[in-house]
Amino acid sequence: MARYALILNGLVENIIIADDTPQVPGRTVVNLTTNQLVSLGDSYSGGIFTPRIVTDAEIRARNAVGRLIAGRTQLRTIRTQAAR
Repeated sequence: MARYALILNGLVENIIIADDTPQVPGRTVVNLTTNQLVSLGDSYSGGIFTPRIVTDAEIRARNAVGRLIAGRTQLRTIRTQAAR
């Protein structure tokens, strides 16, 4: 078993695990080493992976989701306490 990155237009489109090197039409398939950290959206050029730069908007969206989850938890706690 090995991990493979599927590259489309210079970006990591998917990461899969397979017994043998897959043949995926229109994609470059790269065998990843055990300790190689690669994520979806990373760039790939000339055999080198470059991490994707997360935009401020993505960071704000991720943080907003965390705040919503925390708010729901607090609301659940308040409702439980009020029902007693």
